[in-house]
Amino acid sequence: MSERPDIIPTIKIRELIDAYPGLEETLVEMVPEFGKLKNPLLRNTVARITTLQQAAIIGKVDLGMLINQLRKKAGLSEADSASALSVDKIKADHNWFNEANIKDTLDARPMLAAGRHPVDEVFNRLSKMNSGGILKLITGFVPEPLIEKAIEKGYKAFALEEATELVSTYFYKP
Repeated sequence: MSERPDIIPTIKIRELIDAYPGLEETLVEMVPEFGKLKNPLLRNTVARITTLQQAAIIGKVDLGMLINQLRKKAGLSEADSASALSVDKIKADHNWFNEANIKDTLDARPMLAAGRHPVDEVFNRLSKMNSGGILKLITGFVPEPLIEKAIEKGYKAFALEEATELVSTYFYKP
């Protein structure tokens, strides 16, 4: 087996727990939302595309603290620039947002609770939507990996934390 990867903000959760299986429990303690990684479907979807940086956003945990706690448990030295680690928020232009343009709403909380990821359903609904339409996705956390994937595909998106465990994410089809 090759050398294990370094524990840095850009490491994917799946890569981290495959290389350092003993860290899964620490990750779940710090970001309880990742307790669902026991589900093979989520482990093969969410964990494969989510970075530690995104996990810090989802769990509202300081990225430097998360990295250094995982590094400590893995027997590695602390990251020198932990205090300088910052979470890049999506800086989207929200001029496109108009509540009247919300054409569809998907409450993904039941899907996620059942261990299913809404990514396919979100892109299926967006593909059927006319230009200028907005899809509202309801989840219990900010779906950073899904937002990033949507932006990569040319959509615009942003999330609003409405309340504890209630997040509305808006996807715009240009």
